[in-house]
Amino acid sequence: MSILIKNGRVITAEQDYFADIFVEKDKITTLGANLTLQADKVIDAKGKYVIPGGIDVHTRASSISPFNRRGQKCARRLTSGG
Repeated sequence: MSILIKNGRVITAEQDYFADIFVEKDKITTLGANLTLQADKVIDAKGKYVIPGGIDVHTRASSISPFNRRGQKCARRLTSGG
């Protein structure tokens, strides 16, 4: 499957610019302005950030609270490396 992400604001660790991104077989293969490649799916990212390789930092902090059992188990696993 291929995906063409159009009009996105691309943010990397070193740069911030507007571009289109072509993804093929789960890998970014082409970055550039006004790409016209055929894709299975086209996403308009106008007004959105595109962060290649970024990690979604959304968490459920309450679920790992040290004040509940589940949180205590999770905290133990995190601090023991697994």
